[in-house]
Amino acid sequence: MRFFIGVSFIFFAVSSANAQSPKVPKELLPLTVANSIKCEIGEAAVAFRRYHLSATLSRVKVTVTNSGAYSGSLGLAISSIVANLFKFGGSVSRTTTDGNVTAITYNFSSKQLPNCSKRNRVPTPPGIGIGDCLAKIEPAIALQARGNDGTVQSQTCTGQIDVKEDVQGSGGIPTSVFSVGPTGEFFHTGSLKLEVLLPAGP
Repeated sequence: MRFFIGVSFIFFAVSSANAQSPKVPKELLPLTVANSIKCEIGEAAVAFRRYHLSATLSRVKVTVTNSGAYSGSLGLAISSIVANLFKFGGSVSRTTTDGNVTAITYNFSSKQLPNCSKRNRVPTPPGIGIGDCLAKIEPAIALQARGNDGTVQSQTCTGQIDVKEDVQGSGGIPTSVFSVGPTGEFFHTGSLKLEVLLPAGP
């Protein structure tokens, strides 16, 4: 069985030789992902300043779509990301459809950078991949900005992150912790399909 998530503002995943994804309990997984999204939005916003973009590029939309399912605690962990991602502030608006689709619009601003200092997040590099996604569409945005007084058309990119479950034991009681990483990083995972939309309009 495969589980997918579609996102309007791609968000890739984590892990590299330089940084390890934190292992967190299920209840902290949505917070960790939310903080990571906002941190990488802030970092990208700083990098995009060089193009003197107009206010039309002030928002980015992240849409997460659960179009599949895993059973057990892994499935519950993945579902909790979709259901709770919007609860941690920093967003402009959100829309949820029957528990399977959450579309969140964030300010594309350096004011998101304080999220990079929060404990519950995936370190960058590599983060969860939003920075990588924005790097893919940066050339097109930069080209448009130079010829249109900072006004650009929306650009999208897509990707996938994996959620890994690790079962640990203490005193004979097994517990599950979770980490997120780039596609192919883990063996037993749920997969989240992601897409990025920038700018997201008013």
